[in-house]
Formats: sequence, structure tokens, C-alpha cells
Amino acid sequence: TEVVGKPITGADSSIAVQRSAPPEAAQSPEQYLRFTLKRDDLSNGEDIEVNGFTGYQAEIQSADSNVKASRIAVVFKDGNAYVFRGELRAPGDLQAFEENWAATVNSFRAMTSEDLKVASDQRIAVIVASPSDTFASLARKSSIRRFPEETLRVINGMHPVGEPRAGDYVKIVQ
Repeated sequence: TEVVGKPITGADSSIAVQRSAPPEAAQSPEQYLRFTLKRDDLSNGEDIEVNGFTGYQAEIQSADSNVKASRIAVVFKDGNAYVFRGELRAPGDLQAFEENWAATVNSFRAMTSEDLKVASDQRIAVIVASPSDTFASLARKSSIRRFPEETLRVINGMHPVGEPRAGDYVKIVQ
């Protein structure tokens, strides 16, 4: 599997998505969760359709008393299974988590031509940092649209703090 989306995390919650290989035999999204992923802890499940793609979502029953809510969903697209996983820990806001969960799962869609253009236009390059380089200054020159400084920090292993030193090799997105 590979992570295909930036995990959404808060003080008490997280939501992430991974792309997984499809099952070898034909299965429904529910069967995929129950048999391929061997989830025997699902309840209140329902078939879903997300922007024309079939899926299934359910609650995960957790024995951990600190877990207020746990969700899982799978959406089939182009021969792959995209698995969403969300968790809310006490004392988190259940209503806000449910809204974020629904918005995240329902935002799944095929890439548009604009998305493809942006994806194919961006390249990672390695530069040698100058004495005046900071992640903020590098982010201003980056083609990254959302959270450029944070993204540069992550790909350089310096999240949440730290700055490049003169002479360091730094990955940037052009």
C-alpha cells in the first residue's frame, strides 16, 4: 500500500487514506474489508457511492476506552482499493469528527486535467542551501499550492521545526 493523501490530524483525531492492491478474486467493497483486510470488528456498515465509485463504510468497534469513534471506508477506483481510516480519541468533538470524516470520504474523486497538469509540472530538486535560505523563503519560490513551508519541512525531515544550514542539501519542489 501507499499513502495517497495527507493525513488530517488534530489534537484528538486523525484521518488518513491509503491505496491498496485490489483483491485477487472479485469482491464487493464490504467483502474486501471483511475478508481481504480481515476486519471482524465492523458495525453499522453501509454501501456508499462517492463521485461515481462504489464503496463501503463502517464503524470499528474498539476495546480502547480512550477511542471515542473509529471509522473505516473503502472505495474502488481503477482496479485499486482506497482505504480511509479515521479515529477520534476522548475528549474530542464527535460532531466535528463526523463532519470531517464525511467531507474527507466524499471528497474522493478522479483527477482533473488541471490536477494532472500540476502533478506532472512539479519535480523534486536538490539544492545546496545558502546562508539566507529558510523554509519560508524556499516555500515562496515553490510550486506547492497548499502548505508549502510545511511540505518542504516534511520532505526534508525537519517538521515541525528546524531550518536548513548553509551547505546542507535541501529538497525543494519546482
